[in-house]
Amino acid sequence: MRRTSLALALVALTLACSKHGDAPSKDQAKDAAVAATPEAEAKPGDGESPTDANTSDAKTPDAKADPDAAPPVDPSLATPANDHLLIADGEGLHEYDLEGKLVKTIAAGPASAPRVLADGRVVFLRSTDVGVELWIHGPAETKAIATLPSAWNGDAYKAQLPGPDLAEDLYLQTAGDFRIDASKNQACIRLQDRNDNMVNYGVELRVGLADAKLSQRVSVCVEEGCPAADDLNDSCYANPLELERTPATTAFPFSYESETGTLSGPEGVTTKICAVASGEDDDYRECAGLDARSPSGRYELLSGQRIEGDYIYEEVILLDRESGKLWAILGGDAAKLLEIEASAVYGEHEGWTMLPFEADVRWIAGDRLWLDGLLIDPSKSSLVRVPGDLAFRLDR
Repeated sequence: MRRTSLALALVALTLACSKHGDAPSKDQAKDAAVAATPEAEAKPGDGESPTDANTSDAKTPDAKADPDAAPPVDPSLATPANDHLLIADGEGLHEYDLEGKLVKTIAAGPASAPRVLADGRVVFLRSTDVGVELWIHGPAETKAIATLPSAWNGDAYKAQLPGPDLAEDLYLQTAGDFRIDASKNQACIRLQDRNDNMVNYGVELRVGLADAKLSQRVSVCVEEGCPAADDLNDSCYANPLELERTPATTAFPFSYESETGTLSGPEGVTTKICAVASGEDDDYRECAGLDARSPSGRYELLSGQRIEGDYIYEEVILLDRESGKLWAILGGDAAKLLEIEASAVYGEHEGWTMLPFEADVRWIAGDRLWLDGLLIDPSKSSLVRVPGDLAFRLDR
């Protein structure tokens, strides 16, 4: 969604279109993040300690095990292939197929924000009663690397381990704030008290994946008396979050031009996907944005109406470039695709999904769309909830 940093946080796609008046309070903002962003943005809670979570001794149940029980833990690496999904949730690292079916559990214990390295190892975060920890899953073991300083100390102007005297907890705000610098074999993790629009304090953490060496520097500090934030020109956030696929070049009958809001079809037929306020010049109309195209090129994700405040939300629309059909995505318990006319994109809606800019929204293999835990197959109008965080992969 025109995001340079998409949008990490806890899953659940339950945000419906509603009118927002005053900017949300800090607590309301965090509640919204819990409702629509990946797990790592949630406040760290109780969990399993590092010594309890090694999966190398896991045993496979016999054939008479309960057929409804969770699949056995696979202690080998077994990183899912490109046509399967690696998902992290409160129970562990899991492999899912593209239909949203759980295939097996790869590693047990709370996990979030997984990153698959080029060699197949998985780096992820784990919330425990000590704090947020950085872990790595490899062929031989699953182990903790470091406990992250995740609470702002306003006297020392730095982050440290959570404690009763520290008022501001720091969180991973977006997916792009956790990257791997392969050239230095280190994880780069940016933690802030709020999103980029409202941030007061933030730090960049760097953790060596081999030596567990941890360093930090201030990235944002607006408190009176704060020292200047460190120069971030050598920031490792220029590293890719995920390796990009080769763009599709297949031609389809319909195409959309976001600059003019024009949907063009066969024989020169055009339709506008724009809002024009009464009395305003036509040049100032708002038109749907073009966010991302599916791997085959057949489907495009468009952004519709926007609500701006402390947090920015947008409705999302699906375009089928083969048929020219448009779908709104309904959230809540009865999530589904709703076929709509172009004229309905800018209007009064009930139940249409709105996503914050921090949401994790991306096309994946098989022309599936991932919307913060909602797996969508437009070809079948299929929507399946897959609780957890979808891995970003550098192993393609």
